[in-house]
Amino acid sequence: MHNYNTVTQLSVLVRIRLAMYRRLWVPALLMSALFPVIMMYFFKLAGIYDSSRIAYLVTGNAVLSLVFGPVTTLAERLSWAKVNNEVEYYGALPVQRWMLSSSVLVIAALSSLPSVLVVLIAGSQLYDVHFHLSLGFFVIALLSMLSMTGVGAAIGVFSPNPSVAALLTNFVLGVTLLLSPVFVPTETLAPALAYLSSIMPLTYAAHGLRTVLFSGVFPLHDAAMLAISSIVLGYISTVRMDWRQ
Repeated sequence: MHNYNTVTQLSVLVRIRLAMYRRLWVPALLMSALFPVIMMYFFKLAGIYDSSRIAYLVTGNAVLSLVFGPVTTLAERLSWAKVNNEVEYYGALPVQRWMLSSSVLVIAALSSLPSVLVVLIAGSQLYDVHFHLSLGFFVIALLSMLSMTGVGAAIGVFSPNPSVAALLTNFVLGVTLLLSPVFVPTETLAPALAYLSSIMPLTYAAHGLRTVLFSGVFPLHDAAMLAISSIVLGYISTVRMDWRQ
């Protein structure tokens, strides 16, 4: 394997993960899309969101599908990898650390991206809205997913077991969601929360999705901030951390 190039090594790891999760992709897809769709249906019945807030409701649920699934999967799978000594196994091979987390992320993306499309279809039917689906949407969706994966990798690496990883993931994502204007405009937040939201990746993920879906304009600033977050958090989680501790 030491003669393989980077692309070949990564493809081998991805195929290994695919073989491991081939029976789980249907439940993963259903779980990623079910909760956001139920939430939108409930708000539709309750009449909580008026026409001016529909964009926040639909894109907010899209962000949940994009971010929560991959981050949770990455944290739990890396934690299980520690428990099952997979980290030591791959550490003995000429495989870079980022490849291990990337292979898990690819599998998570394969289940999350279809679920986002399900959420958007459900939102368009429930609220009679139309979206601008373009290449820019998939770019923002991918960057949104990558922007928080470093957090998932850090949780998976530092957690003593998968149960703790699951609890920490829910806590961190919950706090991040509360500090980000995902379902409400930034203007409605308190000044302190509005300031904190400016450093939260979910803020730019939600705004970027709203912009590209409802106006068709590619949000360059949001894309740049998501890319910076992806690079910084990814670097910290895969380069600066000792995965063997």
